[in-house]
Amino acid sequence: MSPLDTLRQQWAKILVFRVGSNADLSTEQLPQLSACPQDLLDDLSPDEATALGYVLSLALLKLSRPDNGPDLQEGMFSVEGRVDAGLFFWYLPEFWKTSAATAAIWDSVLWNLGSYLTLATRSPEYLAQFHRLLDSLGNNSLHQMAMQAVTGQEIADLYTAILYGGVTLPCR
Repeated sequence: MSPLDTLRQQWAKILVFRVGSNADLSTEQLPQLSACPQDLLDDLSPDEATALGYVLSLALLKLSRPDNGPDLQEGMFSVEGRVDAGLFFWYLPEFWKTSAATAAIWDSVLWNLGSYLTLATRSPEYLAQFHRLLDSLGNNSLHQMAMQAVTGQEIADLYTAILYGGVTLPCR
């Protein structure tokens, strides 16, 4: 088995998304990076760590959608696009390992939360389209995007898809 295949196999076990698998807003539905070996995180380039943070931010936003799972009442989003940033901070313990990669991942998660809030406040006319694109991403798509991120492949950018069109998102 090649080193790249070994790397992919290790990441595939960690990058498991189960958004909507239960009715609570538990971050246990997201990849548990705290279980990730430190050397695996340290092998991420800054671009790979940033891309992984982007995918994790999409998963956090998706998790906070009111209809992400069965029997969810009002989620952290309202139709108007309000966000309770608490969900992002509940996920913070996943980044307590001290490394450049985990810092880059967390920075990316927060930067993308800021991008969402900017979209919601400055261009609310695009919010419904963003939610449709976000809702179209299933757990398999999130996994595929995360795997692309950690192996240095380009991933789809929902913000670019909305503002400029023509971006193909991974299938559900």
